[in-house]
Amino acid sequence: AILGKPLTLAFTGSGMKDIQGASINGTLDHRKADQPEDSMEIAVRGYKAAGMTLSSAASLPVSLQDGLMDIEIKGRRDAKTIAAKVVARVKNAKLNTGGDGSGGAFTNAIKSSLAKVSSFSLTADITGTPEKYDVKVSSDLDKVMKEAAGAMVREQRDKIEKELKKAVQEKTESKLAGLK
Repeated sequence: AILGKPLTLAFTGSGMKDIQGASINGTLDHRKADQPEDSMEIAVRGYKAAGMTLSSAASLPVSLQDGLMDIEIKGRRDAKTIAAKVVARVKNAKLNTGGDGSGGAFTNAIKSSLAKVSSFSLTADITGTPEKYDVKVSSDLDKVMKEAAGAMVREQRDKIEKELKKAVQEKTESKLAGLK
């Protein structure tokens, strides 16, 4: 408002303690106090993520024990709307599924599958007004869950099929022996 121009900013950094590099670019336009228009882009590369809780559910707690994370944030805000997207890509991940080993076959299948995950991504879309906004989070970990569920179903199917064959054979073996 003082200079009659939007404030623009551009920061970059590298070699930080827990981050390989970062950049922040943005524009803050408050020339008209009742009609602000702001935009921001933030990129963080090689963030050393450790001890981050992904799920605090008692039946399936999941935390990121170790890994490197690249984060991108792009957002716009004006007087009436806010729209932002956050993308976090994790590599060299070590997930901890905790718990006491109890749980059903499905929970154990998921834990086993998550233990094998080394990379994944999380996306958050933020939309609405500055006063009331919605955050929708998605991840490609749902693919891991589907594979775990499929493996469990196949395992159960094979087990039931084997038991069924055994039961049928036991019931019919004596009767088939007479036919021989």
